Parts: sequence; structure tokens; C-alpha cells
Amino acid sequence: MKYWITEVCHGEKHIEKVKIFKNASKPEIWTKNDVIECIKNGNDIYTLIKVKGEWKVGAKVKTFQRNETYYIHTAPGEEPQDNLGQLTKFSCKY
Repeated sequence: MKYWITEVCHGEKHIEKVKIFKNASKPEIWTKNDVIECIKNGNDIYTLIKVKGEWKVGAKVKTFQRNETYYIHTAPGEEPQDNLGQLTKFSCKY
């Protein structure tokens, strides 16, 4: 199954939550761990970016583990941080 992330919420150091679409309905709020489990279960997740009023599919979201911490990212390499590009940010208190 495919999913699309449109916005992120950052805590002190890492992504805590994302707004994710399963289809054309309303987005859901998922934790970073929800995203990691979804990918581990064989699903594909992509970023979705609004460009000049139109939605464009961005990069595929991947996971990696460093020590005991899992990260989500779209950029190549395994830097110890979460990185989903320049997605719009929303409040974690949402």
C-alpha cells in the first residue's frame, strides 16, 4: 500500500509526528514509530509537496537504525537525524 506525508512536527531533536494520507480523504496524524512500522511491514511512503498549487510526489521515505534509535529520512546516507526534506511543519500539540 502507498501513503503520502505532507507535514511534519519536530520535537527537540527529531520528528515526532507526521500528517499522512492513505487516500484522498482527510490526513491522519501518525507518530514517527507508526511510520517506521508501516515501512517495516512492506508499505511505501512518499513525501507529497505542493508546488504552485498542485500536489507533486516527492521522495520515498526510508528508515535506518543507528545504535538503538530508528530514523526516517529521504536523503541518502545515514546521518543520525530525521530528515524528510522541506515539508511544511505543524504544531506537535495538534
